[in-house]
Amino acid sequence: LKAFKPATVNELSDDDLRRRHSACARLLEVFPTLPRRADLFFSDECAIYRSARARNVYFWSKQNPHYYEELEHNPPHVMIWVAMSAKHLIGPYFFDGVVNQHTYLAMLQEFFVPELQRMNLLERSWFQQDGAPPHYAITVRQYLNEVFPNKWIGRGSVHLPAPLDWPPRSPDLTSCDNALWGIIKAKVSQQRYQTTEQLKDAVRTAFAAINRNLLRKISHRSWRRIILCHENNGGHTDLLDA
Repeated sequence: LKAFKPATVNELSDDDLRRRHSACARLLEVFPTLPRRADLFFSDECAIYRSARARNVYFWSKQNPHYYEELEHNPPHVMIWVAMSAKHLIGPYFFDGVVNQHTYLAMLQEFFVPELQRMNLLERSWFQQDGAPPHYAITVRQYLNEVFPNKWIGRGSVHLPAPLDWPPRSPDLTSCDNALWGIIKAKVSQQRYQTTEQLKDAVRTAFAAINRNLLRKISHRSWRRIILCHENNGGHTDLLDA
């Protein structure tokens, strides 16, 4: 016998499964080819801590040393945001404080959209965001309708719908959640940092190592999972794509 640790996934209701299946079918309809899929930017936020909170620490001893570590409440960290496609990585953007509708909208207006304009990508790009509260704010969705008319994916409402719906509890389908954050955290967590600026420098260095070939592989993985989700009636893709 061997010990196997169970994978942790989001609980999906029947409605979640239906919405995931429907959303993936629509995505495959709108983005049928690799060139079309390369126009889509997946995006997400992530907190990265100055010292890794989950570390494998063991003591070899004849007697139990009764060693313990105290976990600091709200330890120092940075909140970052990125957008990535099969060819481009925009970020990291460091939030100054909490992420709310005001700071998120300011990031879109002052960082992301100007970067797309600078790269001459705004007219052709699609933009994806999940259903987090800052993303769902009316001011944010109104701005996205102005900048990405009929070309953004997210959570909408009856009076202000999204052009394409993004299903709830679906981090397995986005490039940031199913690959990028793991890569960045693995590099950054190799050491502890005395200051937040040192942590930011480490994050920038980790992102600088993400090359075009890796972006393409991550993008292919996300679209493979979208296909698997559609073929399996909205089911989890982590084990299907292990």
